[in-house]
Amino acid sequence: PTCPSATKSTPRIVPHNDAERCWLLDARQRLDLDGLDVGKPGDVYRVTLSCNMMEQLLEWNKIGHSQTPAFVDTGSYHVVASWHCWETLEMESVSASPGTFMLEVQMTKLKLEFQLLRNDDARQCIYPECEPGQTGTKESRVLGVGAPTAEAAAGNFNAGKGVNWAIEGKLGDVYRLSLYRNPRDLESLRIWWEFVENGPIVSFTDRYFLCGTMNRWGESGEVFELKREENDGAFAIDICITQMPMEFYLLENKLAEMAIHPDKTQCTQFQSHNTVGPDAQIFNRKQQKLMWSIGKAEDDHARIGDIFRIKFKPGDIRMIVSWAKSVARHLL
Repeated sequence: PTCPSATKSTPRIVPHNDAERCWLLDARQRLDLDGLDVGKPGDVYRVTLSCNMMEQLLEWNKIGHSQTPAFVDTGSYHVVASWHCWETLEMESVSASPGTFMLEVQMTKLKLEFQLLRNDDARQCIYPECEPGQTGTKESRVLGVGAPTAEAAAGNFNAGKGVNWAIEGKLGDVYRLSLYRNPRDLESLRIWWEFVENGPIVSFTDRYFLCGTMNRWGESGEVFELKREENDGAFAIDICITQMPMEFYLLENKLAEMAIHPDKTQCTQFQSHNTVGPDAQIFNRKQQKLMWSIGKAEDDHARIGDIFRIKFKPGDIRMIVSWAKSVARHLL
């Protein structure tokens, strides 16, 4: 289809390579649909693609209820975790309690903010109900996959984007995070956590990521991680110049509040500046974004299609960000 989460009979089917543009057969009760597709796990639908000289249409119709035994949820559940650079960790199924999943987590400087995914699928997000800019608690209602149909966002899979629970505690605190989804009533979900102990913090190595025009300042979901170089302890990444100038700052452990940036806007590597952070202050007093800019300075000799290597050298006293052309466009 030509748009994400398209309904049946959406006009103008066109070939494309955008994985986000998919049809959505949503069997939940929705106010914006006619209700003919409402169903439960196990129901059967027939999908039909019709083509002619003028148009192509994809449609579906419910043709009956499944004759198989009651649906059993065999899905896995994953935590999208601030303490894991917003990557996922699979929860362990509790064999003695069907429908229960758990994961032990420890409080570090990366905090304990999270949401859940069924089958590690961002389209099956489980998140708390809370005010914009706030985080959920154990008392927050559970929304997303399995939420009561009256609460279902109409085909909006981004409804839970950036909406997380937060566990409060002290550094070193260990918690047992649990999810329960009733096997007999899939709309019944519960999220809770329990304090286990306070212990030595498990060591980890900081990671660094680009955030900039190359991934629409994080909105595209595309990840650009710098990799550690063995020879000098710096972190580096090769990036193709797709627009001029190419602007960016760094995120430590992919946390928005841990940005590493220059103290000037559209900063080149040739002008005098300080590298500051990690912090959340990515705007100056004029509300201009503080970022580096590849291609702004003529001495970069940057052109569309060139490959530049960006390097970051962390340090307690001084941090250094630099870049250099590694492959010119005409050599590709």
